[in-house]
Amino acid sequence: MGPRSPSAASSALLFLLLLGSSGFLQSYAVEVDIKDASNATCLYARWMMSFFIKYETNSSDYKNTTLNLSSSVTHNGSVCGNDTHAALLAVQFGEGHSWSINFTKTNETYQGDLITFTYNTNDTAVFPDAKRKGPVTIVVKDTMSPVQLNNVFVCHSIESFEAENVTQIFWNVTVQAFVQNGTIGEKESRCPADTPTSAPTVPPTVANITTASTTTLSPAPTTAPKPVENPDTGNYSLKIGNKTCLLATVGLQLNVSHDKPVLINVNPKTTSADGTCGNTTAMLKLNDGNSTLISFTFVVKNTSAGVPKFYLKEVNVTLLNRLNGSVISSADNNNFSKWDAFLGSSYMCRKEQTLEISDDIQIHTFNLWIQPFLVKANKFSTGSFNRRKRNSLYVTVTLLIVSVLILTVGLAATTRTQNVTVGGYYPGVILGFGSFLGIIGSNLIENKRQMLVASIVFISFGVIAAFCCAIVDGVFAARHIDLRPLYAGRCQYYSKSTTPPEAICHPQRRAPCTPKIKTNTCFCCDLYNCGNRVEISGGYYEYIDVSSCQDIIHLYHLLWSATILNIVGLFLGIITAAILGGFKDMTPSLPTLNCTVENAHPSVSYYSRPQVTSYNTYYHSTPHLPPYSAYDFQLV
Repeated sequence: MGPRSPSAASSALLFLLLLGSSGFLQSYAVEVDIKDASNATCLYARWMMSFFIKYETNSSDYKNTTLNLSSSVTHNGSVCGNDTHAALLAVQFGEGHSWSINFTKTNETYQGDLITFTYNTNDTAVFPDAKRKGPVTIVVKDTMSPVQLNNVFVCHSIESFEAENVTQIFWNVTVQAFVQNGTIGEKESRCPADTPTSAPTVPPTVANITTASTTTLSPAPTTAPKPVENPDTGNYSLKIGNKTCLLATVGLQLNVSHDKPVLINVNPKTTSADGTCGNTTAMLKLNDGNSTLISFTFVVKNTSAGVPKFYLKEVNVTLLNRLNGSVISSADNNNFSKWDAFLGSSYMCRKEQTLEISDDIQIHTFNLWIQPFLVKANKFSTGSFNRRKRNSLYVTVTLLIVSVLILTVGLAATTRTQNVTVGGYYPGVILGFGSFLGIIGSNLIENKRQMLVASIVFISFGVIAAFCCAIVDGVFAARHIDLRPLYAGRCQYYSKSTTPPEAICHPQRRAPCTPKIKTNTCFCCDLYNCGNRVEISGGYYEYIDVSSCQDIIHLYHLLWSATILNIVGLFLGIITAAILGGFKDMTPSLPTLNCTVENAHPSVSYYSRPQVTSYNTYYHSTPHLPPYSAYDFQLV
């Protein structure tokens, strides 16, 4: 709970005597007027209440007792409340007994939320021979319907709540929370039990109380339970300096099961976030009005593939008494392995999930989106699957482009001349087909793995072919094509119209020779050794089926281009195969696919959940008294 408003509250106790026809019992009506810092009324209440408690004695028997308000009642801890913090009406009486109710507010209405009752069995006047000593706290959900702001809620009828061997009885209730401008409203909002009906009203009967008699209140007709309300979704974040290090969006609902199940909705408007960030561990602590404390611990682990992932390791839940901060219930589970995702990504699950903290406490999560590590730009990561998919598509498309270039350049080099064999286009075919399969496989959900495995196989063969062709074409261009005679103009092109049947070459230190030359040939006599097996360094002297000697220069450049492209394809193919290998076993991080929904603990039936708004789990049936043998009270 946030800072409390300074209270110059004045409280008046109106001492009312409840008389019976044959006896009397003193019970007091409490009137509390809470004022804000400007001494204006912000919360007003006047009501009567009594408590019927069944407790265990030292002899292991159970006794029934009645706890009434005493003449001295205080209201320490009462809070006005505002748009973000709940109002709290708290009273203390007797030997360590206390009672409180908090009120929540919307733009137009307010309503009671949680009723917390603490009785102290050390009070021997009320609990003689009690086996359990000390304070016992009971929390129930108020059934008060939403009331319009500026209206006064009035209920003269008897209302009761039963939980954990305690029945709380209320009547003659007048209350208004979040009072505007310090003025109590004139309009009244009546409880359903006060609404007049066509049937005549029968006043409650009063029986003489003896130790053997029993007073029974006839229950009102039961009403159908209202549907369960999911908790509001809250947005939480942690920062180191000005940098966000943890993001969380989640709706939280606690399921506390002792004698009866209690559902507690965590209110994001009154919940603050704290915690720690680290490289391998992170903790998110949520505090809902100093009454509900929940902490989530995340850790980083390495998978078998060496890829780090984070997961939820531990959850701790503590329920506190709003008045004195004492622990009502606490549970911890450090053996979770849930909400796992690749490091740097986020985990999302729109469905309801259940975390088993202990036999008595569970957490239901709704609309979960969590990223405890490597938050960038204050935004959730879109997910490692999408990122890996994009990376896979980028490299495979790039490899496909390189493959097309290898194929184009290789075919261009092959068609330049008839007697020079060029194999540089083969890797382009294999790598291109493999990258094509990779593009298709990256966009598949079913059969994605099989398609990517086939792609990796073809790319692997393409890498081997690129390595071989890069060596062959590079060596051929470097050792067997000499451009110096071509640039010097000492090579001659022979076509059909100009080609003589033979040419005259004058090699050094040898007699001239006249080799026969085919048509459409570029012939270099400087490179021809007149039939000697030891050829001049430079190798090829004749290029057949060319359009001009300029084609040889083009061929030279094309061979080196194919060599360079094959080297690029070699390394790019290795990278692509590695990326596809890491992506082939990944599944989409979609809300409907990346989370599993577990059934709740058997102690709670989801088909019989009561209405929930903030602290919900009490069955919405008509209040009634437990079948005690006798009640030491009478009403007039």
